[in-house]
Amino acid sequence: RLAMDAFLHKGKSKKQKDNQNIYKLICAAQNYDWGRPANNSLVAEALIKNGQPVDKTKNYAEYWMGTHPNGPSKIIKDGKEVLLSDEINGQLSYLFKILSINKPLSIQLHPDEENAEILHKNFPKNYKDDNHKPELFIALSDFELLFGLVPLDKAVEIMKKYKKMFNLEEGEKLINEPSTENYKYLIEKLIFLEKDEYENIIKLIIEDKSTSEDSLVKKLYDNFGLD
Repeated sequence: RLAMDAFLHKGKSKKQKDNQNIYKLICAAQNYDWGRPANNSLVAEALIKNGQPVDKTKNYAEYWMGTHPNGPSKIIKDGKEVLLSDEINGQLSYLFKILSINKPLSIQLHPDEENAEILHKNFPKNYKDDNHKPELFIALSDFELLFGLVPLDKAVEIMKKYKKMFNLEEGEKLINEPSTENYKYLIEKLIFLEKDEYENIIKLIIEDKSTSEDSLVKKLYDNFGLD
């Protein structure tokens, strides 16, 4: 509430600031499949503490504080619920979230600011706004995060280990001629593989004794199978 109050005070005179009220926020929750059950979710706990209802049969994944159209926050003003966006006469440039994660999330690729505007304009169904979405994480408990790409030498090492499973020309080229350019070609190839090609690679990794117990591979397979 203090952070929001500071935002609402921006640009106001001292007299205006002294008259500014602090309003209670009513925030939205997202019930994604990867969220924790209601009885073990920090998101559900936040809702309950804020006097909001919780469905004990659902998973609670994200608690949103902001003006995003898929879950806009409201304030209590004069005994009524008012959209935060109406109160500030605009949109916040960020979305503050609390996450309760029960299983690995999908890989996300966020465009930069320039491409975000282009993608939103051309593909509004998939890119629902023109924000570039830089992210800042603060872990409130033990947390694992895969971020970015491994260095070139590590990529070559991994490709050698999984060479026969991937069986890709781009992988072979990276092993024989390590370079940033060949690494890029391999990543592009992996991103655009067909579904049956992905599934075949996963099967080979899981069935091979030398790789089937790799912790990350096993964790993802146990949660998602061939998906």
